[in-house]
Amino acid sequence: MVMGYDNGMITILEKEGQLSGYVKFNDGYKVDLKDVKFEENILKCGLYIDSNYISLKATITGNKLSGTVNTPEGEKTIKATKQ
Repeated sequence: MVMGYDNGMITILEKEGQLSGYVKFNDGYKVDLKDVKFEENILKCGLYIDSNYISLKATITGNKLSGTVNTPEGEKTIKATKQ
């Protein structure tokens, strides 16, 4: 991933049964998530970074998230912990 896009916070919101969210990178840059879906402990969504669509698929177990993002540079691992 491009430098600066490898650390940040993912926020998932639910309003009236619809999921949405955003990623706020450590430099303050905020990007809205697209097509947010959560079924059977699997989170799927996407986002645009520098005009490139990045897809995310991750499993949530307890307060941990782990999975992959597909970027123009190939597949990358993602990990997060709920705060």
